[in-house]
Amino acid sequence: MLPVWRIHRHIGMGGDQLVEALTDARTEHERGDDVRAAEAELYLELIDEVEPFDAAHGLIADLKERGCAVVLASSAKAEEIEHYIDLLDARDLADAWTTAADVEATKPEPDLVRAALDRAGSSADDAAMVGDTPWDVKAAAAAGVPTIAVRTGGFSIDELEGAAAAAVFRVDRGAPPPPRRDGVHQATVNAQSPMRAVVHRPGHAPAPDLVDVPAGRRSGCLRAGRS
Repeated sequence: MLPVWRIHRHIGMGGDQLVEALTDARTEHERGDDVRAAEAELYLELIDEVEPFDAAHGLIADLKERGCAVVLASSAKAEEIEHYIDLLDARDLADAWTTAADVEATKPEPDLVRAALDRAGSSADDAAMVGDTPWDVKAAAAAGVPTIAVRTGGFSIDELEGAAAAAVFRVDRGAPPPPRRDGVHQATVNAQSPMRAVVHRPGHAPAPDLVDVPAGRRSGCLRAGRS
């Protein structure tokens, strides 16, 4: 029996990595596929309980208005992704999205981010990942993409910064942003969504009202749950 806190610390890691990370190589070899099959069946029974974060649709719309190409990046199964796209009412907003069929290995491997970059027609130097787990940050870093982290995943600022997030956004609505700490601006955000996204803003200057990141790297474009 695994304690809940250990499972939570691995939320955001892909299913092909998760069983061994939480148990051992033998369990993955002997029972990994059975665990994933059981999870898929149980999750689909509950999928109608999934709800988007407040203003998720509005966030994607704002990014499009700022000239961003938005790719909703997930390694979930195609039928799940279709459900999420409709839930977000983002079918006519997002430029593209990814599914399990687009990756060989899931987060923290960089396959998902690279697939999203391909869909956006972007290079790593001209894109940003927005996610809410250390595994998002690590996958993006492995692809050379900076991550803007939001605290919707239940991870601490230290955990997200420790994974090398370029900036961390709080989700407390109505609160003023706290001061800069260790070169990273802790900002307040009131719109999140249930899928990671890689965003690309070709030929545009950064938008400093959105994020201020260290080491001279800035992006005017943000994200978009289940990995």
